[in-house]
Amino acid sequence: MTLYLVLLGTESNIELANLYFPLSGQITFVILLSTAFSYHASFRITLIRNVMQSLVAGIGLFYINSVISIDINFIRLNFLQVIQGFLSGTLVSWLFFESTRTRFYLKSTDADTRQHLYNQLSKLVYPHQLERIKLADELENTMPLKEGKAIVNVFDVQRSSEIRHEKTAEFFMGVFKRF
Repeated sequence: MTLYLVLLGTESNIELANLYFPLSGQITFVILLSTAFSYHASFRITLIRNVMQSLVAGIGLFYINSVISIDINFIRLNFLQVIQGFLSGTLVSWLFFESTRTRFYLKSTDADTRQHLYNQLSKLVYPHQLERIKLADELENTMPLKEGKAIVNVFDVQRSSEIRHEKTAEFFMGVFKRF
């Protein structure tokens, strides 16, 4: 639309050509910018958007050519400008799409891994130790480091998980308390 309004004010073909040639070089840049940053979560939608934007630009340039009666060389030049803008814009939007997708994948994978590790560590250490480790304290600093007495309790009942009695847990807790 801007090209149409700018070119509408010209009176001769020489003035038109002098004005139009520098502007035609900007067509690639404008299409590149409009297509490069229109990426979507699905690249297929991004590609459809880019094709539609390029078609609208091409139809608009064809309309300008028909209304202002520009020589056919301008249409050929603009056709190449639209194709270049479409291809370069699609390439840039694909790069943005891939980088966003990769960054999201790495962050979500990293978060899932951290959560899994946290869940596994919580089975091995006391809750107060876990809180200190979350605050960036070392595991060794969360444990007492002085001489003393300790009791090591090893208790194993074979196939205890298969016992289906209502007082199983109560029985085992009674045994542990006696230790």
